[in-house]
Amino acid sequence: MKSLKRMNNLKDKKDIIEFINKYPQKFKILCVKGGFFGSLVYRIIVGSDNKFVWKPEFASPVAKEVLKPLEWPVKTEGFAIYDLDNIEKAYNCFKEQQLASVHIGVKLLEALEDCESLAKLNEKNKLLLLKTHDLDCHKILNCEIIRVYGSLNIFHNPAETTLRQSNSRYFDPIYQDNVYNLEVCNLVSDNFEIFLYEYLKLCNHLDINININNVRAFILLLLERIKRFQLTLS
Repeated sequence: MKSLKRMNNLKDKKDIIEFINKYPQKFKILCVKGGFFGSLVYRIIVGSDNKFVWKPEFASPVAKEVLKPLEWPVKTEGFAIYDLDNIEKAYNCFKEQQLASVHIGVKLLEALEDCESLAKLNEKNKLLLLKTHDLDCHKILNCEIIRVYGSLNIFHNPAETTLRQSNSRYFDPIYQDNVYNLEVCNLVSDNFEIFLYEYLKLCNHLDINININNVRAFILLLLERIKRFQLTLS
């Protein structure tokens, strides 16, 4: 069970910030509000090009399976669940976590203990993508940041759930030289052309390979699982 307990403020991680800012070419930062498909976007980016670091534990498998970023588990219904503040809360949303999420096993940037922990994730001649829930990270990091913006309720209008409690909120893009703005509702749109436009724009900006079929299939299966979960909510 991965932990999503309250993390230290990213600003407190001065050594890690200094390290990233010293070697910005080695890192990409995914800046996303919790519950806004951050793990999905992470898998899409890393699953499109092998220039990014991907370790077996990143897949967050429950059973012993070696999975690529865009592969679903075979031995279990879903990926590992997160501990949301306490065991009771995690248990109450177990079904949602198993059916309607694609958690990754990479710690949030603000959860890394020190530079040694960061260095262990790195691989030679690879880019390391790190996720953060600190929406002000652009103020302290000078590497490239992919910011997920927009609102979720405009495409499937889900009920508020334990994992996705911010569906009615809108998060603004940030216009800064080192920030790329990714509109989440476009990326996970039912409309193929809307998805394709957002995905190709992302690939072009990051200069990564295009993997349309696998990315689209992964997204559609997740959306189907979310619908199934919503239909079975008591």
